[in-house]
Amino acid sequence: MLENSVQVKNEQLSDLHEVDELRALVRQQAETIAELAKHNQELSKRIRELEEELRAKKKLNKKPQLSASKLNEGKHLELKQRKGKRPGSVKGRKKDSFVVDTEWKIEPSQLPVGAKFNGYREYLFHELRIERNNIRFLLAEYVLPDGGVISGQLPPEYQQFWTLWPATSGIYLAPVLSQSSDATKDS
Repeated sequence: MLENSVQVKNEQLSDLHEVDELRALVRQQAETIAELAKHNQELSKRIRELEEELRAKKKLNKKPQLSASKLNEGKHLELKQRKGKRPGSVKGRKKDSFVVDTEWKIEPSQLPVGAKFNGYREYLFHELRIERNNIRFLLAEYVLPDGGVISGQLPPEYQQFWTLWPATSGIYLAPVLSQSSDATKDS
């Protein structure tokens, strides 16, 4: 029995020795953690000082001013804020790609004796129909002996568009003939 009690005491001593070693290890780790925490605080303080110094040299505010998010605002507000034309919307000349479907040469209704042909004055018309029908009117011009000019006139259905803008092209909307409503009543 004595051997058993000695053996138990030896085991207890070895356990106590291990416990003491573990306690010493924990103490050492706690000291290391404390040193690292202190070092971390010093570094954080140094970083703040350097950032303040940098802001002072760049003449920046201490706190940056951030604008509110505009993700929830509709595109309607964005369109209202734009001024002028949007990029890429510069109006180009359409005359370059203008395809003439019909060309009329129009002579003056009365031509005095001695008038010399002076060329044509060009009028371009975009007539909107189900199909495209672009008409070019070439109004003959003549120079009179007294220095005046006489030229052909546009047909009456087109004349109303040229009283204000005689040197530009215009758009003519052909009148649509309304059909009798009797056909729809029968069905």
